[in-house]
Amino acid sequence: MSSESETDDDAFELAYNYKLTGKYPKECPQNKKRSIQRQVKSIILQNREVWKERKMNGKTKVSVSCMV
Repeated sequence: MSSESETDDDAFELAYNYKLTGKYPKECPQNKKRSIQRQVKSIILQNREVWKERKMNGKTKVSVSCMV
């Protein structure tokens, strides 16, 4: 796994946790908060499933990330 996808995974995890709790990690810098806010917009929690919305070629694609 490349370090870029690890960064994407980390950003998604932080955004998911923020979506659930409404809280940023302790000592979270402002630029990281902006990144989390961008990710939060694409996360959908529904029926114990986590969906991620993506825009590709002008179309919206929604995929299931995991069950919670």
